Amino acid sequence: MIDTFKNPSQGSSSFGARIAVRFRPQAIARAKLKTSLHQFAEHYEDLIDLLCSAAREGIFPHKETEYETLRLWFQKHYVSIRPMLRSEMKDWEGIMDPFEELFIPETLAEVINHPTSVQNITLTRQALEACMLSVA
Repeated sequence: MIDTFKNPSQGSSSFGARIAVRFRPQAIARAKLKTSLHQFAEHYEDLIDLLCSAAREGIFPHKETEYETLRLWFQKHYVSIRPMLRSEMKDWEGIMDPFEELFIPETLAEVINHPTSVQNITLTRQALEACMLSVA
């Protein structure tokens, strides 16, 4: 439902409704982006917790299973917010960006043992925090 506001100079027309309709798609798109980014952040935190746990305690089958589940989720959902996140990452080179370096490898061991894993976590956290602030 659209709220209508009357413009006194236009009699009974719904001037405010035209304004509301005009800006509503932008508001909806922003709300969807905010929701997607929050969901991404929740999964990101789960991934980082898993990586840290596996690095400290070792890689066990249940952790590999959890990584595979998270990996598949990121592969499906990252593409929709990748442009926004990449715009916040200035210091990376290569085919994959730092986020992809955390979920493209097939095994948990590959991620943990990669020489830039800690740097990737730092860069991705900074990018995600900047994006979260921009949609707040």
